[in-house]
Amino acid sequence: MIGSDNVEKAPNPLDTHLGMRIKARRQSLNLSAAGLAHALAVGEDVLALMERGIQRLSASQLHRLAQVLDVPISYFFESAPREHSPGFPGTAFAEAFVTADDESAETLDLVRAFLAIDDAAARKRVTELALTLAAKSQA
Repeated sequence: MIGSDNVEKAPNPLDTHLGMRIKARRQSLNLSAAGLAHALAVGEDVLALMERGIQRLSASQLHRLAQVLDVPISYFFESAPREHSPGFPGTAFAEAFVTADDESAETLDLVRAFLAIDDAAARKRVTELALTLAAKSQA
């Protein structure tokens, strides 16, 4: 059960990445931690947890950070890590495909590989290829 024990778990890789981006932008603006914490209406301790990826961000916090740090929200996700492991953000839905048969495992492998493609144009080409092959097999 989530949160049922007091063991501190390692931060999620995406949360860690967001925290690093927040801290880097804050520092590039020569903005103190106290100044950013004040602008976000949070304590400095909470900001420190955000910057370490331990404190998860809500959508409204991310929006406010983008305003205060004068960056688009996409800034926080630039060069975000991608993983093939189950449970990583963006791949959790793929676990629904897992069953005992080989076809489901193959589907999961395909979804994971697709999610690992960083280039949007390449993902679009893969999607177009899959749709073309599917249409040919149904014809």
